[in-house]
Amino acid sequence: MASFADTQKALVVNRVPYFKTGTVTDGATATVAFDNLTDEIQIWCVGGAGALQIGVTTAGFSAGSYISLALNNSTQPIGMQIKQVVFKAVGADMSYQILAVLNRSASATYPDLTTANGFEGV
Repeated sequence: MASFADTQKALVVNRVPYFKTGTVTDGATATVAFDNLTDEIQIWCVGGAGALQIGVTTAGFSAGSYISLALNNSTQPIGMQIKQVVFKAVGADMSYQILAVLNRSASATYPDLTTANGFEGV
């Protein structure tokens, strides 16, 4: 007779956590790319005396399509599917922390955003 464990279906993990800490040099941008799409993301500004700008394309910074955080502030958990997040440090070197929930969809299957306004350039 098979054991209880032998009769159970294999576990399917639909969502996995992703953690990252980094620093962006004043005036520079840094891109964090995910292997799988996010379901949810939250970002903290944990260091620096300037502003940490956050977007999904580098083009978004010149078009005003970003949010900005000061030291010791964070976003709320944001439910969105993205394949990357882009940071820009303004006024000082800025440090960030990311907590994201990744789903099973490979980022390679998602179109690249090429403009600051959502899917306009896809």
